[in-house]
Amino acid sequence: MPTVLIIDDDHSVLKLLDFAMSNAGFQVVLAGDGMSGLEKAQASPPDLAIVDVMMPDLDGYEVCRRLRADPRTANIAIIVLTARAQAVDRETALKAGADDYLVKPVMPEDLIRMAQEVLARPRAAGPVVEHPQGRFVTVFSLRGGIGVTSLAVNLAVAFAHLRKKEVALLDLNFLSGHVALMLNLKAHLTLANLLEPGGKADEQALDRCLVRHSSGVRVLAAPPQPMMPAPDSARGVEHIVPLLKGNFPYIVTDTAPSLDAVTRAALTACDVLIVVVAAEVQALHTAIASLPVLKTLGHADEDLWLVLNQNTPQPSLPEQMVSKALQRPVRAQIPYEPALPQAIQRGVPLILDKPRSPMAIAIARLAYQIDRHFES
Repeated sequence: MPTVLIIDDDHSVLKLLDFAMSNAGFQVVLAGDGMSGLEKAQASPPDLAIVDVMMPDLDGYEVCRRLRADPRTANIAIIVLTARAQAVDRETALKAGADDYLVKPVMPEDLIRMAQEVLARPRAAGPVVEHPQGRFVTVFSLRGGIGVTSLAVNLAVAFAHLRKKEVALLDLNFLSGHVALMLNLKAHLTLANLLEPGGKADEQALDRCLVRHSSGVRVLAAPPQPMMPAPDSARGVEHIVPLLKGNFPYIVTDTAPSLDAVTRAALTACDVLIVVVAAEVQALHTAIASLPVLKTLGHADEDLWLVLNQNTPQPSLPEQMVSKALQRPVRAQIPYEPALPQAIQRGVPLILDKPRSPMAIAIARLAYQIDRHFES
C-alpha cells in the first residue's frame, strides 16, 4: 500500500482528498502547512507528496525544493496542486522539483490517476538534485567598536528564523571574540580546539565544537582567552568552511578588526562580504582605506555590501556623504537602538529581546535582502 502525504492549508480539501485517496488504496498522511508537511516527510518519507502551492509561511514551491534537497526525501514522487493555469506556473513547479502538477479545482479521479502514473515512473529517470551548499556571509570592519559582532549575532538569528533551519555562527576573533558571550553560551570546545596542530577537523569534530542556542544558531566560539592564531590556522579555516556549507543554509562569520591571515581566509571564502561603517569620520576613513584591499579578493560589486550602522544617538555624517565618499551605495542602514547595551549584557540578541524595535526590523530586512539576492 503506497503512502501519500497531502499538504494543504484548506481543511475541506484535506478531508476530500483523504477520503478519495484512502478509498483508492493509499495510506494517507495529512499536513495543514508546509513546515509540518516537511517534518512529517523527513520523519517517515512517503511514496508520494501532493503539495498545494498557496500556503502561508512556506509555499508549495519551497516545500518541493526542500524535499528534493534532503537526501531522505529526494526521490519521492511529488504532485503540485495550483490554482494557476499558466505555462509559467507549470514550469515553476517542475523547476522546483515536482514530477507533475494539476490545476485546482481538481477532480479526485484525475488526481488518483495522476498519482498512479507518477508512482509508476522509474525514479532513476527523474532529475538528480544536488544538496544545495550553504551561503557564507562575513561581517567585517577594520575599525573596532562599531557593532560588527552585534550585527553578526543578530543577523545569524534572523537567518535561522527566516529559513526555519539551524544556522552556523563562526567567531574568528582570536583576541577578543564575544559571540558566545552575547548569546549567553558557555563553549567547552572552541575554534582553537578544532584547529589544534595535528588535529583532524572532520564533521564529527566540528559538530562537537558547535554550541546550540535556542534561536537555532550553532556557535563555533573563539577561544575564551586571547591568543595568537597558529601559523596554519588560516588553512584550517579554509578546511572548515566547506564542512559548514555542507550542513547549514547560512554561515555568518564575525571577524577581528584586522587583515591577518585568518580574517583574510574568511574574507576570501565568503559569498557576501558585509563591510560595516559607522557615520563618523574615523570609521569612514578606515573603510575608505580598506576597500581597495577588499576589492582584490575577487568579489563582484553586488557581493560586497556596505552597511551603515548608527552606533550613537546622533550620527556625525549623513548617509549620502558616506555613500559618496566610498563611491558605492549603502545597501542597508541599521538605526541606533538604546536598548542594545542592556540586551548584550543579558546575553539576549536584540532581535529576540525587542523584535519590533527599528534596529531588529532593519536586521531582519537585511537578512531577507541577502536571501533574495542569492535566490535571484
